[in-house]
Amino acid sequence: MDNLQEKYSLGRIIVVADRGMITGDNIYQTLVDGNGYILSYSIRGSDQAFKDYVLDEQGYSVEKSGFRIKSRLTPRQILVTDPLIGKKKKVNVGFLAIPVKFWN
Repeated sequence: MDNLQEKYSLGRIIVVADRGMITGDNIYQTLVDGNGYILSYSIRGSDQAFKDYVLDEQGYSVEKSGFRIKSRLTPRQILVTDPLIGKKKKVNVGFLAIPVKFWN
């Protein structure tokens, strides 16, 4: 991405991807480079705490279109390959806002 940013004089880049298409290493590098990311996240494959959050009726606002939205801040850990030993390690990447938006 550095080459693209330099070649086209781009500022901050936001990577939009499906969760299955991006690794912890890519997320980490994106953040180290000062960029951001948006990933899709399936409720079906998530842990029980996230399912409980999504299914809790409190905190939603409803748009004119009928979409329901709510968000929160939650700590995020990703697995990143340590270049010195070639093994994965957990890395805290700070807090992540998790927007929930779906059609009712």
